Amino acid sequence: MSSQIENAKKVFLNNFAIQSNETILIICDDKMKKIASYFYQAAQEMNHEVCYLQFPAHYHSGEEPPKAVAAAMLQVDIVLCVTSASLTHTIARKKLLN
Repeated sequence: MSSQIENAKKVFLNNFAIQSNETILIICDDKMKKIASYFYQAAQEMNHEVCYLQFPAHYHSGEEPPKAVAAAMLQVDIVLCVTSASLTHTIARKKLLN
């Protein structure tokens, strides 16, 4: 399991260019919870403030996430969506860029 956590750390460093004071929200659905847990552990080991939200995997790509998830997305520096359906084309994700 440690190689998955080390790879997750590399994603944070190389893909997100994460800084030491940034907060992280990891969103996952029931189908992807094992993979999301590696990212959660990696963020903890890197001493970041990290939150983890999981919701049922009965939605489709482009469908809005639960309201609590959408609200939480606006409260952190980095949002990592480890989901089986895409949240990319949602209003919740677009609000992150405003």
